[in-house]
Amino acid sequence: MTKEKEKEEEQKNELEKEEEEEEETCGFCAYMKGGSCKNEFIGWEKCVDAAKEKEEDFVAKCFEQTAKLRECMLRDPGYYGEMDDGDGEGESGGGDGDGDGDGDGGGSGKEEEKTKTKTKS
Repeated sequence: MTKEKEKEEEQKNELEKEEEEEEETCGFCAYMKGGSCKNEFIGWEKCVDAAKEKEEDFVAKCFEQTAKLRECMLRDPGYYGEMDDGDGEGESGGGDGDGDGDGDGGGSGKEEEKTKTKTKS
């Protein structure tokens, strides 16, 4: 091997080592690559990294890769967990914020009753 080739090989090995170390420090990445959607995740990750490098909108640019990754994850809820396949208003969406579950915007009235009782005594 010529010195130039050796140097190229050395640089390539260093770059691969850096990438491996980076992957090891990213718990999310390690988790995603540990499941059945490893290839879809790698494709998504490469797209996002490339878009960010070029300062492009990765959401728009990587829509197809994101869709593939999502579909794969939906097929493996045992590993990736249950995902809402609806319109995004699943468990945490909707509601009126008063916590009584009726969607009317008003509370149960029990706090108001307690206040009235205390003022009478």
